[in-house]
Amino acid sequence: MIGFVDYFVIHEVTTETFNFNTKFPSGMVFTVDSNNVTSVLVELTDKSGKRDQVKLKDITTFGQKYKVEGSDFFGINLTEIRQIAFVF
Repeated sequence: MIGFVDYFVIHEVTTETFNFNTKFPSGMVFTVDSNNVTSVLVELTDKSGKRDQVKLKDITTFGQKYKVEGSDFFGINLTEIRQIAFVF
């Protein structure tokens, strides 16, 4: 199962992006729980299509908080993020 947020706007020639470090200067915080999965990938894709992911692991059946910071990602342009995907 994949969930994602895509910043591409239909009917526009350009691709919408955002600066991860500006939008989330203290990082993104997620509350995650599941009876079925023990890990989730958070994947960022930049404007050029480069991707990197962070694994949230040891997920349990009650809400745990996870913090993902820009410094957790490598090899992508954090100033031009096009998509955030959650891969279960």
